[in-house]
Amino acid sequence: MKSLTNVVAIMTLCLCTLSTWAQTAPPSDVFGEIEKELGFVPEFFFEIPERTLRDHWNLFRDIFLRDDGPLTPKQKELIGIAVAGMKSCEYCLSLHHALARYHGATEEEINEVAQVSRSVAHWSTFLYSIDYPIDQFEKEVKEIVKNLP
Repeated sequence: MKSLTNVVAIMTLCLCTLSTWAQTAPPSDVFGEIEKELGFVPEFFFEIPERTLRDHWNLFRDIFLRDDGPLTPKQKELIGIAVAGMKSCEYCLSLHHALARYHGATEEEINEVAQVSRSVAHWSTFLYSIDYPIDQFEKEVKEIVKNLP
């Protein structure tokens, strides 16, 4: 019983220390980085809890603002349009359409991406709904690829 009391006392001390530390922690420098990169801080970043803001910003910056990965910014934005269309997300469509155009995507490319995502959604829904055996499908995919020119 004595050890349980000690554990509770230690946990209480830790929680009180963390609570005091959180109240006195300096404001995040992330907003300065966002303003430097984007020219201002979009209001939606203020809705993110401070404890996760760094992670959210790093992900946003590294995926949408950097061009040092294996995909070009235009390719990433076209993928973003396809996913946003399948998810029916107006926010994502607004962002990815604007960034795709900024990175040189044409209306023809954007329309092609919409057709590809529509087709993927169609076939995915069909095959999943009829419970088509995945092992049969994978076998047929290998055969399709083998027979391509």
